[in-house]
Amino acid sequence: MGKLKRQKWARKYLEFYKLNFGISAPYTLVVDGEYIQEALRHKVHIKEQIPKLFQSTVIPSVTKCTVASLRRRGNRYSGAALIAKRFERTACTHEGGVIAEINCLKALVGSSNEQKVCYGAQDVQLRNHVRTVPAAPLLFLREGVPIFEAPSKATKQVFREKMSKKGDLTEREKKIVGKLVKSDAKEPVRRKRKVFHPFRLCVATNVSSGP
Repeated sequence: MGKLKRQKWARKYLEFYKLNFGISAPYTLVVDGEYIQEALRHKVHIKEQIPKLFQSTVIPSVTKCTVASLRRRGNRYSGAALIAKRFERTACTHEGGVIAEINCLKALVGSSNEQKVCYGAQDVQLRNHVRTVPAAPLLFLREGVPIFEAPSKATKQVFREKMSKKGDLTEREKKIVGKLVKSDAKEPVRRKRKVFHPFRLCVATNVSSGP
């Protein structure tokens, strides 16, 4: 997907989150340590490139637990730790002092993303958790390209429930529902790649060629 298409879909997703869950600009993007490390590895300037994707003001942010986690990882993550130190600080929602980063960010997401922030999650476990929480916009990096993931199934389910309780829909809401249905239909089915067996190919060639 090209840059313009990614921006187009980002606009649609942001409009969806704004209309239905009150998440609006300026956006806070809470990132995990692995997201910063991956951005550094691919020379992605988070403060510049994410606002371009959103076409709006985005404030990168970290928790104190993420900063502490990066510092504990040693020299390999020293660059990411320096970058994290320059980001805004989002207050932890858990009790006590510094805890494991994954537990800190899970607590921040909570059950409904009450903080109304976006999440940049490169850690697979955290990413999967965010997908289970309604109204939690999710971003990650794929080969250095910022990806704004479509609203999760949990988010769509809550939206549909809200619409069914509301009754009559406005034309704008009908369009949103239509887009969600289409996006469900377009979700690709991941097929298992066939494993290449050179020995089988060799045997088949010998049999077909004959003595």
